[in-house]
Amino acid sequence: MGIVFSKISIIVSMEADNYYARTLFVGNLDETFTPETLRNLFQTFGEIKNIELPFDQASKKSRGYGFVEFDEVEDAEHAQFNLDEAEVYGRVINVRYAKPTKKKPISSKPVWEDPNWHNEQGTTQNVDNENDS
Repeated sequence: MGIVFSKISIIVSMEADNYYARTLFVGNLDETFTPETLRNLFQTFGEIKNIELPFDQASKKSRGYGFVEFDEVEDAEHAQFNLDEAEVYGRVINVRYAKPTKKKPISSKPVWEDPNWHNEQGTTQNVDNENDS
């Protein structure tokens, strides 16, 4: 069973690496961009699996960046090579390979046990001293 688990771990790792090789970050987009506009710009390079285009909640406009995931690594390579620093709607866009987000380490301590947390909150830390009884 240990061997099967190892094979599964390797496959999951390879799929994650493949995801970032197939997914492009697109920056400096005009605020009028829609998912359809982004798809139209990139679909000439290959089959697109997913488009993500975050919008500002208040203005309902594009935040100026998005992600395009291709089915094939080669299609992402061609799109990155051809569209990086291209002018689109009067802006020079940046097309880079997506990177995994950096996760903060998980701590087993509550935040208030960190002395810096009290300084940031403008509070004082209560220290229980068992010898004062």
